[in-house]
Amino acid sequence: MQVACSEKKPYFCKMIREIHIENFRSINRADLPLGKITVLTGANNSGKSSILYGLMVLQDFVMNPNQTLEELFALPFINLGGFEEVKSKYGNSDKIKLGITASPNDIWEYHNTSYNLGLGKGHTHLDLKSKEGDLAFRMHLNIGLPYTGMNRAIDKVLDKNVLLNQDISWNGFQVETPLGVHDNDQIAKLLSVLNAPVLSLVTTDFVPFTRGFTKPYYNIVPMTGLVNSEDEIATMLKTENLADTMGALNRHLEELTGRILKVSSNGTPGLFSLKTVNQKTGASNFLVNEGSGTNQLVTILAKIFQYNKSLTCIDEPEIHLHPSLVKGLANSFVDIANEYSRQFLVSTHSEHFVQALLEKVAEGAIDPDDVKVYHLTVKDGNTEIERQEINSKGQISGGLAHFYAQELSGLKSIFKIVD
Repeated sequence: MQVACSEKKPYFCKMIREIHIENFRSINRADLPLGKITVLTGANNSGKSSILYGLMVLQDFVMNPNQTLEELFALPFINLGGFEEVKSKYGNSDKIKLGITASPNDIWEYHNTSYNLGLGKGHTHLDLKSKEGDLAFRMHLNIGLPYTGMNRAIDKVLDKNVLLNQDISWNGFQVETPLGVHDNDQIAKLLSVLNAPVLSLVTTDFVPFTRGFTKPYYNIVPMTGLVNSEDEIATMLKTENLADTMGALNRHLEELTGRILKVSSNGTPGLFSLKTVNQKTGASNFLVNEGSGTNQLVTILAKIFQYNKSLTCIDEPEIHLHPSLVKGLANSFVDIANEYSRQFLVSTHSEHFVQALLEKVAEGAIDPDDVKVYHLTVKDGNTEIERQEINSKGQISGGLAHFYAQELSGLKSIFKIVD
């Protein structure tokens, strides 16, 4: 049954519902439905990071389309090389396809729009398609890279009646609207549907691989569109209107570590420090002198509560964290997803993280369908992805044996246990 957005929780109407990747690195094809919290598990080199990188490349195209094909793969955290380096060595296609399906906010019955980018040498295209609700359309756009926004490249716009009566502008393209879409309100709705994937990508954020703060004092620095460096994150904490954000950050930081964060000026214009305050003793300390775990948690929480972000992607959040903190962080993700309408896409090697999510499901804190867990393996060079279903008791299909297999093997060897 379709339900109007107003009858659903806000997150349900403003989210990436699915990721599509083809012929990218070790992934021949992947269609991954996302939940509030989506978890990727598997051994090293199984393709977990490739899913995050694919989403990064797609976001890079949306935010910086005026690049060559080769430049698209030089990402904020990592340079993947050129097109030939990232194209699957085992696929049959000469194209890489990256896409998402997303829903706009406050649009009729929930209306999914797919946005798929096909990258190839000499031929790049963009497909947008929606087949739900009152407005069904399909657009195939042949574009050149670098894309300057001046192209007019509409091959077709299909509606049930295949009749067109009006042009509107969308991201530099002229979009012919279906018959019956003729007043400003309807055109605004059409634009919202078209823009849903774009806005979802723009509001997607990636926690940097290198996390934490390495010095006692910071100067305010210019911030790029993506706040990634240590100095930019520190500047964000200092300069943005973060009353609500800092309160939320500190609530979770205190629950996890018993400390809160304070941004302090020392009298020198533009110079400031990040300090923690122990809530039991009142002792203050430079953040750089805290342990690696607390230091890293501040980076993660600052990125999560960054203004106007909807999906946070994190590769191995458990790095430098004790298992008890890993479990606490997973619990925080559930609380934040519910309270602040955020999504998470997490790659992890931690059974403690997954187990904590399962316990939250069993407690009724989050619906089992809102937690998606995928186990990735590699066969003949290709990534294979298995979804592990979760029931209302927090039980997961296939269990967590892949986390414990090596430990069990070691214990059998130590105690000379024979199967």
